[in-house]
Amino acid sequence: MQKLGKKTLRVLALGACALLVAGSLAGCGGSKTPADQAGSAEPQAAASVVFGIKSGSAKSVEVTNKTTHEITTIDLKGSSEATWTQHLTASGSWKDSEKAQIYYTAPAVDPAASKPATGQDVAVALRPQFDIQLTFSDAGTCVLHGVQLEGLTDACFEYDAASKLAYLQYCDSGQIYTTLDAEKAYAAQQSAPSKVGAGASNNAAADKAAAEKKALAARKAAEARKTANKKKSQKSSGVKQKNDQCVNDLLLK
Repeated sequence: MQKLGKKTLRVLALGACALLVAGSLAGCGGSKTPADQAGSAEPQAAASVVFGIKSGSAKSVEVTNKTTHEITTIDLKGSSEATWTQHLTASGSWKDSEKAQIYYTAPAVDPAASKPATGQDVAVALRPQFDIQLTFSDAGTCVLHGVQLEGLTDACFEYDAASKLAYLQYCDSGQIYTTLDAEKAYAAQQSAPSKVGAGASNNAAADKAAAEKKALAARKAAEARKTANKKKSQKSSGVKQKNDQCVNDLLLK
């Protein structure tokens, strides 16, 4: 009876040890989960709208609409391309202050326009520039020129009501940049040839009118000289006839 009690105590002791070990292991595993949850970052809110199609070759950028307009479609082309090559439709209405995920592909590079890149030019060469056309719900459009989409953070499409130009705002190393001044310079450059052309056209019209006026004056002067010479000739002929009559009268006498 005494031996049985010892065996029983030994079994009970082993069982208690096993329970303590299992409890400690469970305690370690349980303490890891809250730590992981506390250390993990909360996921950011997904974009409200998606433009384009996600694929293995597609690039993407997240942009906030701050144009105060609802955007329905986005068209892209390389800055050296003549026509819009990417027509990106939206999964829904892209309203003001909402984020959109834009999927796009790199533009085709014009071999004639490319040149060897060195130094910092290498980074620029690896980031193709786009022209971006935004179409609003009221059918109005705005175009952003020479924009680099790759690697942008805190990017926003914005609209300047005074100049009626859309532009890009983004953040780099904590500094905020915009392309508004570049868009204004581009608009001024594009309007300059038309002004020169209009001025040249006006000058040509003025020169033509002056030439026609000068030609008319010359014709009038020529006609006046012709008339004066004719009158002078007629007057001279009358004097000669009168003198001849006098001579005849003398001869008859």
